[in-house]
Amino acid sequence: MGALGRWSLGTGLVLTALAVVCAAVDVVPVATIAGILAIVAWVVAGYDAVYRALERRELRRRADRARRAGGDR
Repeated sequence: MGALGRWSLGTGLVLTALAVVCAAVDVVPVATIAGILAIVAWVVAGYDAVYRALERRELRRRADRARRAGGDR
């Protein structure tokens, strides 16, 4: 996971914890805002993870193609 994904994951965890604590002490507006921001952070972290996985997959495919092309010569 890239730096953005790690940062977003950490932010999502902190904001989720903040939302739970605020909801427990009945500070609903802050809990709602923190919850929405936590969801955004989780989505960014998920997008980054999928993007990195697809990037690694493409690199493996290129390497396999190059190996096969080099072996045919």
